[in-house]
Amino acid sequence: MITEMYVKYAFNSSLILKLREHILEMLSQVKPVISFPPAIQYFKPEHVEPFKELDKVGEFAVEFILAAIELVAIQEGTNYPSIDTENYKSSKSFESSISFWLQSDVNQSFSQLISAKIKETVHYFASRLLPKDRWDEVSVFAPEVDYAGLSFPVNSDFSIIPRMYLIGDCTGRFRGILQSFCSGMICAERVIGEAYEKHP
Repeated sequence: MITEMYVKYAFNSSLILKLREHILEMLSQVKPVISFPPAIQYFKPEHVEPFKELDKVGEFAVEFILAAIELVAIQEGTNYPSIDTENYKSSKSFESSISFWLQSDVNQSFSQLISAKIKETVHYFASRLLPKDRWDEVSVFAPEVDYAGLSFPVNSDFSIIPRMYLIGDCTGRFRGILQSFCSGMICAERVIGEAYEKHP
C-alpha cells in the first residue's frame, strides 16, 4: 500500500496529500467493533470522486485503498480497544486489553544481553523521531511467542488441490481482515479464470 501511495504521489503530489488528510480524518473516526463481519463505518462512495484522477496510475483504485485502510483501522482498534491515541500520555501506567500481557521493566523480562539491545534500538528510534521531553512516553511491546495453530501447504493461488481452495485465517499463514480479504480476491480471480477457460 505504501508503494501504491508513492506511485500516486509521483503522479499528482497535491492530490495525494489531500487523500492523506482524508485518511487521517477517517482514522480518527473509526471505532472498535464486536460484530462480524465488520461494517464500514466512515467510507461513502462520494468520498472517491475528488480523488478519481489518482486511479489513472498504480495497481489499486482509490475506492479500494479507502475501504482497505478503514478495515485495517477497525481491525487494529478492535484488537487493542483500550489504547486511546488522543489522550494517552504516559507509559508509566498502561493497562493492556490483552489479559496475558504484563507491564514490567525490560531488564526483568529479558536477559541483560537482549534488554540492552532493545534499549539501544528504542533509543535510536526515539532520539530521531521524538523531542527529548517526550522520550518517557515511549512504551515497548516486547516480543512474544504466540502459537496460532496449524498451517497448511497452499499454492500461490490458495489452492490445495485442483479446484479446491483454502483462504483466510484457516490457512494458518496469516491473521487479520485485510489478509483474509486479499486471499479471497486471489482465489476468486483464479476461480473466474478457470470458468473462463472452460467457457470463453
